[in-house]
Amino acid sequence: MAGYLPEEMVREVLLRLPVKSLLVCKSVCKPWLSTISNPHFVKSQLHRALIASGNNPTLLEIEEPQEEEEEDEEPDEDFLLEIEQREQLRHQHLFEALLDVNGHDMSTSPIRFHRIAMPRLFSDTHQVFNTCYNGILCVTNWSFDDIYLWNPSIRQCKKVPPPKPSADSVVRVESGFGYDCISDDYVVIRVVYDSIRDVIVPMLQLYSSNSDSWTEFHPFTAEDEIQSLGITTLINGILYCTSVNKLVSFDFRKQVFVLVPFPKSIHRRISNVLDFKGSVGLVFESDSQVDLWTLDDISGEGSWTKRFSIEADLKLFMYVRCFLGAGQFYGCKSINGMFLFTFFYDYEKRVTKYYRLGEDQFFPTFNYTETLVSLNGFKKVE
Repeated sequence: MAGYLPEEMVREVLLRLPVKSLLVCKSVCKPWLSTISNPHFVKSQLHRALIASGNNPTLLEIEEPQEEEEEDEEPDEDFLLEIEQREQLRHQHLFEALLDVNGHDMSTSPIRFHRIAMPRLFSDTHQVFNTCYNGILCVTNWSFDDIYLWNPSIRQCKKVPPPKPSADSVVRVESGFGYDCISDDYVVIRVVYDSIRDVIVPMLQLYSSNSDSWTEFHPFTAEDEIQSLGITTLINGILYCTSVNKLVSFDFRKQVFVLVPFPKSIHRRISNVLDFKGSVGLVFESDSQVDLWTLDDISGEGSWTKRFSIEADLKLFMYVRCFLGAGQFYGCKSINGMFLFTFFYDYEKRVTKYYRLGEDQFFPTFNYTETLVSLNGFKKVE
């Protein structure tokens, strides 16, 4: 084929193939290997994949690696009893959920699902941040000091250099993962809570894939009353996260942060910080409804706009995890404290559909795009 078709035509044909097929095609001949490995081809494939993902989102399900059992260790009977009781309770709730006439089976969902198994390299670092940028995922241990960037599509990853060791006065660490589209930079954020004179003041540590190094920022003071920052999100180069009753934005280039109070007359936040078509979005519950609000201005007191209401049963707790694109919001619904349903809300059609999670189903996590993107230092991982 390569000997009979013009090079540009071969390139266009290859661009239309899935990543798995492209990896096979790299072994066909040297010209194809050269074409597929070309940075311009990688960017073109990424561009096409992101457009396709916006029109037809795919949710990623991650299967954690199985821990190897220790031969001589006796099982804890109390622990096993607790697990059994939990399973019995889950079976009961699951049976009730299966009788719910409003719940559909996940196999009938219009959204595609892709399941992957985590490599055994991550057996001790099995937490994956619920975000995917250009096919890149971030994997970390629970103390957020053993971190990897991973593209499962091409089965490559790199270990991030460790951050500065925490002082003895550190009481807790939170972390997040984002992508700065302005500088084409993948960043890991650590929020380190340091107890200074009995006052807890958070510090930011930011890893840049471009520089392959960490930078420390001290944007907060005790007077800012920052208690617990939620999941971090990068939108248009600005870092956003939530505190108890406010949104925190931080421009790490200018080293400027702004505290924006939540809108008035709201009960509670029931979503992550959402990237809604390039705008910062949050879903709030009020006395009688659930609404999406977007942030229009972060100067002064901040300016919020209520965009639309989301139809929801306020008797049951719901949480919006992300905006998938194609008009679809994705989230989960709980019964008696157990998440047994996922839901998709089409805000253009104003239609909500619930899908039951079966016993053997993994909880879908976030929007995923298969790409060829490889970062400096990436190595093969099986």
